[in-house]
Amino acid sequence: MSRSDSSADDQSMELGETTGQLAGYLADLTYDDLPQEAVELEKRHLLDTLGCILYGTTTPWVRKVVDALEANEETGHGSVSVPTTGIKLPPARAALVNGTASHSMDYDDYCQDAGVHAGSAIVPATLSYVQSTDRTVSGKDAITALTGGVEVAVRSGYGIGRGSLFDGWHIAGWTDAFGGAATAGLLMGLDREKMAHSLALAGTQGAGLMGAAYGAEVKRFHMGKAAESGYLGAMLAEQSFTGDTKIFTERWGGIGQTMSDDYDIPAVTEGLGDTYEFLSKLTFKPFPSVGQTHPPATAIRLIVEENGLDTDKITNVRVRVTETAKEKAGWDFEPEGVMSAQGNMQYAIGTYLVDGEIRIDAYTEEAIRRPAVLKRIENIEIIPDPDLVADDASFNSRYKTTVEADTVDGSTYSATVSQPPGFPENPMSDEELIEKFTEQAEYVLDDEDIDAIVNFVLNVEDQDDFAELFEYLD
Repeated sequence: MSRSDSSADDQSMELGETTGQLAGYLADLTYDDLPQEAVELEKRHLLDTLGCILYGTTTPWVRKVVDALEANEETGHGSVSVPTTGIKLPPARAALVNGTASHSMDYDDYCQDAGVHAGSAIVPATLSYVQSTDRTVSGKDAITALTGGVEVAVRSGYGIGRGSLFDGWHIAGWTDAFGGAATAGLLMGLDREKMAHSLALAGTQGAGLMGAAYGAEVKRFHMGKAAESGYLGAMLAEQSFTGDTKIFTERWGGIGQTMSDDYDIPAVTEGLGDTYEFLSKLTFKPFPSVGQTHPPATAIRLIVEENGLDTDKITNVRVRVTETAKEKAGWDFEPEGVMSAQGNMQYAIGTYLVDGEIRIDAYTEEAIRRPAVLKRIENIEIIPDPDLVADDASFNSRYKTTVEADTVDGSTYSATVSQPPGFPENPMSDEELIEKFTEQAEYVLDDEDIDAIVNFVLNVEDQDDFAELFEYLD
């Protein structure tokens, strides 16, 4: 990838230290710099996110975003298509819709310790750039930009601090913006100085409040807005518009000091370029709901499968979780919208006990109100247990969950889970990720196109022109 003209060295030296280091890493990054394991994981990440976007375009909340843009005559005036919708938008607006679609079912990736849904920003940024440029973007160029974006997104989370989430900020609204700006900036060929301003401009646009998790559709929009903010940040920086490149500096107005008490600025760049943090953090979801629901849902499945139980014979379920998990996803379930179900442990367990599995079609306005599921939920108790993190404050300990299930014969079975499927320590297989992609893509694509996308993505480094992917997406 070519680099836009660099500014004078004395101007570059004025950049904030941390942002300047991130920008330098990105401006110099090439495909040959990437470890093979990073390439392989990012290919899986790309496929996973494309599936989320494809299904997301069918959801009513994405349709509302598209309708709003159509009502304001923004469609038909751009070069970037939104898969399966038949509309074209300017690049940043297309990133908004595709990012919203990716997060529309809470089926996209998330990231341990950093508060990131990186795919929902970096993939939309890539789709937007590739369709709006006159130059050919190779598969290697695309995977380099995606890898740089996810790595910066994760590292930016350290500089913001996970405590921001406890204070009610949807941290991914910021980390995703940084990631989207990094990916777009790489594809645009920004030099170090412009890359730093791209990151700064994206970060200052971050947004999102966690109150949306209780049922509002706007939580899906947070990631779309982050994708748009990242892309817009890179567009502005390309035109020499400046941002506060000291955004990661420990001072009044710096992002860490503003948003949390546990930010760690040195960690943002520690080992940068040598250690890829996303390799040990990136997590995929085997069913569409927030991360805190996955350990209890996994535990009840283990109880059933390992003991050969009939779910009809389970009478009561007790779920022991951390205080934080209880607050975020253990509230008494009321069917106030699909988001309320996706963010709730009782619903995940209840639908498993009724259906024997948890599929995407369990998260519709009709499905979440099924009497059989609501009846089951009456006998599912979520119990905060402070002992779960007494000796260990690690991410796995924060997710640690013990489920106890009583049966009609008076027996009690239990299982404890802290690393559900999809965690780096318990990864989903290629076959499972392909099955997940297919489950979503089959709503809008035929088998031939689905197979073509899987083959293209899993061999993306061999593709001369990434834009050929769009032959199968529309």
